[in-house]
Amino acid sequence: MTIHEKYFLKDNEGDLKILSQIPDSIDVLRTRCFFIERFLGLLNRKVLKKKKIKFQISNSDILKSSTKERPKHKSKTQKLKDSVTDLLSFPDKYVGWIPFATWSGIKFLRKKPVDVIYAVGKPWTGFFVGYVLKLLFRKPLVIDFMDPWIASTWRPSKASLLEKLQSFLEKFIVTHSDFLIANTNELAQDFVERLNVPEKKVDVLTCGYDDADFAYDFFDKSNHSFTITHTGSFYRRRNPKNFLKAVKILLDKGLILPDKVVINFIGSMSINDAGLNELFDDPLLKKIIHQESWVPHKQAIEYLWQSDVLLVVQPGTYLQIPAKLYEYVALQKPIIALAEENGAVGNIIRREGWGETINNDNIEKIGDVLHNYYKEYISGNLNKNKQKYNIEAYNVKNLAKKLGNIFQRLSQQ
Repeated sequence: MTIHEKYFLKDNEGDLKILSQIPDSIDVLRTRCFFIERFLGLLNRKVLKKKKIKFQISNSDILKSSTKERPKHKSKTQKLKDSVTDLLSFPDKYVGWIPFATWSGIKFLRKKPVDVIYAVGKPWTGFFVGYVLKLLFRKPLVIDFMDPWIASTWRPSKASLLEKLQSFLEKFIVTHSDFLIANTNELAQDFVERLNVPEKKVDVLTCGYDDADFAYDFFDKSNHSFTITHTGSFYRRRNPKNFLKAVKILLDKGLILPDKVVINFIGSMSINDAGLNELFDDPLLKKIIHQESWVPHKQAIEYLWQSDVLLVVQPGTYLQIPAKLYEYVALQKPIIALAEENGAVGNIIRREGWGETINNDNIEKIGDVLHNYYKEYISGNLNKNKQKYNIEAYNVKNLAKKLGNIFQRLSQQ
């Protein structure tokens, strides 16, 4: 059960591809969703129209709004507006989905009983739809945290009252669910330690890779340069500025040559950073940076396939791992991760031997690691005789089996 396709981003090719893979035997319930932000935007539009000011807002604008950074310095009026919007969009902007989803779920479950109710967050709204259905139909509820909620270090701060309410809701839904799934070992441990969740009530189910995404006859590498690629959006703290600073230092010192290096940034960039803009305008960096805001998923995989080293930028987080990491390792390429060395990203890369994790602020070490990979490439020793990564545990087929076993166990209790 989910929202109607009309609310999807027009360029969200990844989700549309996934939809095409759903078997016909699966019932997909699509419902309406009332977006508070859109409603307020339409009211604002009417006011501005009277003043003869053009203003337009769409469903796509609403869905994109979560990646936009709010101004750091706001007027009292703007703070009040933000507080009202936050309150009306609590616990998230999909709160207007609850009545439609709940009613649709009730009608469906009256006709086709199920054994388990499974809710995925975020958005967190889905957890509470699942909870209502659990109460009405007396079925076990499994909630799956794809990201941390209260423990997220990237979560925008809100008014203190809303923070307390968010904490209450997280504790409530965790306590009243029958089983928790965490996206990382670190997140599972956070639930155990912070919310006193019994260890037997939580398990880890990571993101993974799909063999079908790599079942193409990709062309061999088309260039003869040391190629580094990052796929996915840059936003908030996910900023490549320090990585580019390290690259520029190597270029200025002549430790790497501009005609021997290519950097691919494949994905949108929603960062307002004057320092980053200066780096993109640097004459030497301009020669080696290739940027595309969006490409089809198959083409993104091909960029990764033709690369020598893959880049992850995930600073300031300790409990989450970006899904792209699992696609990266499926290609058996070394990874440079700009992340916390003792966080979830650093722990899994170190444990599995997938590459190097460096604190994003350590520009000198970023440069050293990058230079070492470059020298290995030039000498022809990069990946030579390298042992293949053991990644079967992250194959989505095996992850699906693990999820199925959890459902079966709960349904038999």
